[in-house]
Amino acid sequence: MYILIFEPHKGCRKVLLDKRAEKINLGRSLRDGYGNIQMSTDFLPDYVGVIIYKDDKFYFRNYGKIKIFVNNNQLNDSTTAVRLTHGSMIRIEHGISSGVYIGVVDGEIENKWKIFNPEEHRFLNVQKDRRGYIIRNTENIIYKGKKINTDYFIPRNGDIFINQNYIFCCLKNNLFFEKIKNTVSQEHVKFINNTSVENNIKNQSNLNKVNNPNKNYISNNKPAILMSNVTRYDKKKKWYRLKDVNLKINSGRLVAIMGVSGAGKSTLFDAILKRLKLDSGEIIIDGNELGHVPQFSVLRKGNTVQEVMEFYASKKLKGYTKQQKMQKIDSLLEKLNLSLFKQSLVGRLSGGQSRRLDIAVQLLNEPKVILMDEPDSGLDVKSCRELYEILSRLVSEKNSTILVITHNTHMACKYPYIDDLLFMASQGRICFYGEKDKALEYFNISDLDDIYNAVENNQDYFVQKYNNLLNRRV
Repeated sequence: MYILIFEPHKGCRKVLLDKRAEKINLGRSLRDGYGNIQMSTDFLPDYVGVIIYKDDKFYFRNYGKIKIFVNNNQLNDSTTAVRLTHGSMIRIEHGISSGVYIGVVDGEIENKWKIFNPEEHRFLNVQKDRRGYIIRNTENIIYKGKKINTDYFIPRNGDIFINQNYIFCCLKNNLFFEKIKNTVSQEHVKFINNTSVENNIKNQSNLNKVNNPNKNYISNNKPAILMSNVTRYDKKKKWYRLKDVNLKINSGRLVAIMGVSGAGKSTLFDAILKRLKLDSGEIIIDGNELGHVPQFSVLRKGNTVQEVMEFYASKKLKGYTKQQKMQKIDSLLEKLNLSLFKQSLVGRLSGGQSRRLDIAVQLLNEPKVILMDEPDSGLDVKSCRELYEILSRLVSEKNSTILVITHNTHMACKYPYIDDLLFMASQGRICFYGEKDKALEYFNISDLDDIYNAVENNQDYFVQKYNNLLNRRV
């Protein structure tokens, strides 16, 4: 399936949609982790909307930043996705006479548009008068993605319609047409302007085989975080803050980050959050938004839980109506067991409740990756277990990825919530990353509580072992 993009003064651009890409971003800016179709018209926002591929169908959802019509129906709800079919059209309006127009066609065109001349071209019954082009005998015409059957219709500026094997577009008092060739087969689909995390990784819908049977992860084998040769050297201290970090963390994982003192766990977060300038290497994140829960809460203690959520919703949910924001807030507070504390002051919450509120704030814009710096610090055993149960459930339901820095070896290793361990050695080096059950054999220990003792005096050995394993996989 193609989309045809008509931008002012730029003619028509055809783009073949990729059936392997779950989400394709449309806009002036690129989104990490998405396929991208970049547009350049000045009045467009950075992010216009997203094309979603699901169950062998394409859908369009707007980001709520500009007035958009699909099949002449305005999209007021940025949470609703509208299906795109052969003949569908998307209209992005700017003022009265200017806009960007997008048509959908299940077939290939040469993109050599001609102006329709009723006297010369006899394959469509068209008359032209002061009102514009009048299309008669419409029984074979597809308009707004559906067949129509009226005596006549008058296309508006920007309208796109299909008659048998021809596609038409009405622009600036002219009716342009182009011939549609054979329908596109799935075998010939290629991706235009693909900026996904790894070009050679295909999305899959197989269930992950994980140790916790209560989880139903949907894995697409697509990295949430991809780090290649990431290095940062501190010249003043003559110390590596990160050194040759190579790491791939897949979507749908709850990862505990542990390590010896000064290993660079927080520095790793700074690098992912782009707060740290790298000497070398590359970090690619799935998705445009990153959630971050700092070690110490920054929420105002004099506000109520409801007030805090409404404040951050106004910042993070720009395209939402007030009702949609309230529904989102209520859903998150219920999910994080905070519904009974809406009118409680933040300063009077328990440690566990306060951490859950920090998480709720970060979940408002549904980031694919969330970084949490010691969220279990100072929590009792009951609150700690409740916290990890919630995190595990969030990962399972949303196929999101959560990275947690923790010193709580018992909670990370003994309970079933954590999927993977990332253990760091001094100077920002990785000595293990993988499923936590495999760490026993890797470190040659019988109890994961002994992991620190195993690494302390053998850091260089385990760093080299990890790098050797990576080289074998390559």
